Amino acid sequence: MRRLAPMFLLGLLVFTLGDEPPSGFERFVAKQSDAAKACGRKKDWAGAAAAWRKVLELDPHSLTALSGVADAIAAGGNKDAELQARYELADALSRVVSTGQKDQQRTLDAASYGWDDANLTCRCLTLAGYDDWRLPTRIEMVSIVDFTRADPAIDPSAFSGTPSDYFWTSTALAGSAATAWYLFFLDGNTHSGGDDSVYRVRCVRGAEPVTAPGERYSVEQRTLEIEALVAAQDRVTFATLLGDTPTVGFAVVTFIALLDLYRRAVIDLLQDELFTDIVITRREPTSAQN
Repeated sequence: MRRLAPMFLLGLLVFTLGDEPPSGFERFVAKQSDAAKACGRKKDWAGAAAAWRKVLELDPHSLTALSGVADAIAAGGNKDAELQARYELADALSRVVSTGQKDQQRTLDAASYGWDDANLTCRCLTLAGYDDWRLPTRIEMVSIVDFTRADPAIDPSAFSGTPSDYFWTSTALAGSAATAWYLFFLDGNTHSGGDDSVYRVRCVRGAEPVTAPGERYSVEQRTLEIEALVAAQDRVTFATLLGDTPTVGFAVVTFIALLDLYRRAVIDLLQDELFTDIVITRREPTSAQN
């Protein structure tokens, strides 16, 4: 039975749940990707990470590029930077699979609208050759907030020119016939207001979520649950951790918890053969850890 790198688990998850569509810069992105792989083959890990970051500039939603950055940093031996890259990758994966979001409008309309007109404006928008735009849901809008920033609370390189203003979402307030949710990009918080209020719009295109968000999952709680389970049983399978009918959110949180436990040398990930179930075992403390 061989030990697995935790990125194999991510690969399995992406294979199961799907990936982002091409960005439209396929040939140029492929060229940059080839350069990143060439740097890796020459053991130039810093160069490989830089090349993968160039791919991210061209295609900000690329899970492959995020994975390449993480792998190159790991090979270079920077554990703290690797952990940050892994969490960024898991966070990006979580947004992709939980919202179905494919593209966010970069160029903003300077006008403000009531809620009904905001929905209509996005539905009637033709931009970048597409006419399937819509007003994003509350969870989709929150997914682009950068809570490490303020005024505005968003990544300026990905969404340049975003003002610290109020933006409508398509999510109505439960139990109210004339109230909807909006987001304040000064601090990234959401609020509800009357649908006759006048706010800005940022449109989104792609698969529209058809179900409300389900149960919320805590990474910290899931980490404690897995650690306790492995301590009690010594070994447990990945399938057992996910259960019979795992939700996407539960699967992603389980994956992040496993990454954290692996990083802290609490567990090992083992597999007999490719495509067989993954076994999680408790790692025995080494003499240096005692």
